[in-house]
Amino acid sequence: MSVIDGKAIANQIHVELAESVKEMKETLGVTPGLAVILVGERKDSQSYVKSKKKACADIGITSYGIDYPATVTEAELIQKIDELNAGNFS
Repeated sequence: MSVIDGKAIANQIHVELAESVKEMKETLGVTPGLAVILVGERKDSQSYVKSKKKACADIGITSYGIDYPATVTEAELIQKIDELNAGNFS
């Protein structure tokens, strides 16, 4: 039985992703992005989103955060998702 060093593997993946993002920017002129819609004010969800934004920044991916109150309607969420899918990140 062999022991897997998860931290070392994660670090290697991190390095490989950062290099892929850099190459994509240089060769295609495209920066990948991650859009996150957060509904409500749960601290655990806010913490999770914050960690994803940090991970994106660490490897050169642009992140967009959209926060809504818990009272947001389904129609408003669908409209925002449609806007994001169309490339409108403002």
